[in-house]
Amino acid sequence: MKKKLQTFLNLHLSNVLGLGARNILEPFLIALNNSNNNNNNIKILNAYFPPVDKSLENFTLTNSIEVHHFERKLPNWLSRLLEIIFWKPSNPEQFFLVFGDIPLRRLTNQILYLHSTLIIQSVSEHSLLIKIKYLVLKFLFFLNINNVKLIIVQSKVMRSQLFFKYPNINIVVMPPPPGEIYYKSPYKFNLSKKRFNLNKGKIKGFYPASFYEHKNHALLKDISSYDLPFSELVLTINPDNNPDPFCNFIKCTGEISNECVYDHYLNTDALIFLSLTESYGLPLVESMSLGIPIICPNLPYARELCQDQAIYFNVVSAESFKQAVNELILKLQEGWKPNYSKCLKSISSGWDVYASKTLEHIVNLPYRPNN
Repeated sequence: MKKKLQTFLNLHLSNVLGLGARNILEPFLIALNNSNNNNNNIKILNAYFPPVDKSLENFTLTNSIEVHHFERKLPNWLSRLLEIIFWKPSNPEQFFLVFGDIPLRRLTNQILYLHSTLIIQSVSEHSLLIKIKYLVLKFLFFLNINNVKLIIVQSKVMRSQLFFKYPNINIVVMPPPPGEIYYKSPYKFNLSKKRFNLNKGKIKGFYPASFYEHKNHALLKDISSYDLPFSELVLTINPDNNPDPFCNFIKCTGEISNECVYDHYLNTDALIFLSLTESYGLPLVESMSLGIPIICPNLPYARELCQDQAIYFNVVSAESFKQAVNELILKLQEGWKPNYSKCLKSISSGWDVYASKTLEHIVNLPYRPNN
C-alpha cells in the first residue's frame, strides 16, 4: 500500500485584530497545535501573526512551528492592502490556512476562513467610507479567488450566498463551537427573582462586541428616549464610544478577557446581539450553550443559528428593538426559558473536533503542492 504523502500547512493570521476573532482563534489554534503533534499526515510549519502588541498571546505554539509577526509601519488599512497584493513567503506553493476573509494574491493553495458576509452582500446601511472599503475588498476577493482550494464558512446561509456568486468553489459549512469553559459550565439560565426583577420589569443585557460599524452600536444612539426596560446594558467598547452617553443604564467596559465575558454571561438576563451582518457570531453560540435568552436581528444568519428560540427585531429600528425587549420580559414573567438543544446539534462538540475536521478537509483536497 502506497504511503500517503505528508501535507505541509502554514497559518496566516495577520488580520486577526478584533475581540470576536481572537476569542475564536485562540482555542482553535491551541487545538491545531495539539493536532500538529498527533497527526502524521499534516505538518504545520509557520504561523504569521499580527504585530506583537496586537497579537494572540494566550497560548504557546509547539517549537516545530515557526512564528512570524507582521510589523505594520504604514496605516493598518494600507499595510493590509499591500499584504494582500504583494506579500510572498519563501514557500508560497504550500497550503496556507488564511484568516481574514480575503485571499492573498501570491499564495497558490489557500484554505480560506470566510466569516463576514460583507464580502458578498450589499452594504447599503453603511457609511460611504465603509461602502468604498468593501467595494475594494470585493474586487480583491474576486481577483484572488482562483488561488483558493477550499472555503470554510459558518452557516448554510453564507454558503448559499457565496455559491450563487462563485459556483465553482469548494465550500464547506463548519459552525465554530464555543470555548471549553461553556461546555463544562455547571451554569444554565434559571429564572429567579435574584436574576430577573419581576416587580420592576427590567432586565440586565450584555453585548460583547468590538466597536465596528457593522456591529450596529449606533442603534442605541439616543435610545433612552424610548424608555427601554433595562436595569443595565453592558457593552464591551470604550466609554468614549458610548452611543448614548446620557443613558443611565448603558455601561461600557472596554475590551475584556474571555474569563470576564463568561462572568458577564453568568450575571445577565439576555444576550443583546445587534450586528448588521453575519461575522463570527460567537456570542450567539456561547449564549445558547448556557441557555441564556437572546434578542437578535431578524436576519438569515441569526435565524439559522437560533431558529425559533430567540426574540427577533428589525435591525435598523429602535422601536422594533424596544418591542423585542418588552416581548422577552413578558415571556420571562410567564416562566419561559429557551430550549437550544436542536439549535446546537449542528455545532461541533469542541475545538479539538473542529480542528480535526479542518485538517481532514485539507488532507483530502485533491490538489497537492510541490513540496
